[in-house]
Amino acid sequence: MSRPAQLDPTRARHVIERRPAAEPDPERLCAAVARAVLEVEVGRRPLHQLEPVLSPAVVARLAVRDDRARRMARVLGQPIVGPGSIVVVKVLSQRPTGDACEAVVLVRHGRRVVAVAMRAERYRGRWRITELARPEDHTPAPVVTDP
Repeated sequence: MSRPAQLDPTRARHVIERRPAAEPDPERLCAAVARAVLEVEVGRRPLHQLEPVLSPAVVARLAVRDDRARRMARVLGQPIVGPGSIVVVKVLSQRPTGDACEAVVLVRHGRRVVAVAMRAERYRGRWRITELARPEDHTPAPVVTDP
């Protein structure tokens, strides 16, 4: 009787080949982060849940907003929770380079539609949000008049 095939020393060993990881989709990340940022602002989600996908500079800026929301909730005696759910309506994106994605995410919160602009960049093999802004964040430039 012959030896079983798996014990045959002349037979090639099984080689485990790893499939390449599926290319992560930065547009999906941008949509999820935009929704989560609004949830942080209304007190439905803690900011620390977003830290793994945000750059330290973005976390610092959002922490200021989060502190404001918490202070307002203390003044009102309740968390600021807007009506209805927060739903991503549309993601408009472009890829200026292979390692960057710029997107504007339109999010419906109650009766309002809010825009969140962001830039995602590859960092250590994963996508990370490096810039995040909303129209409410923009401070108009000072008007300079010639004397």
